[in-house]
Amino acid sequence: MSDLPKSIEIHEEGPREGFQIEPGPISTGDKIAFIDALSGTGLTEI
Repeated sequence: MSDLPKSIEIHEEGPREGFQIEPGPISTGDKIAFIDALSGTGLTEI
């Protein structure tokens, strides 16, 4: 398995695109909490 890369990059549209598929509105506070939680995972970019 030494031929596997040490890291990868995944390019996703981000939270905005994911929020659009949810039924009904999502409060701004919930969106902020979600992005804050993502930032706590160690991601280098959101």
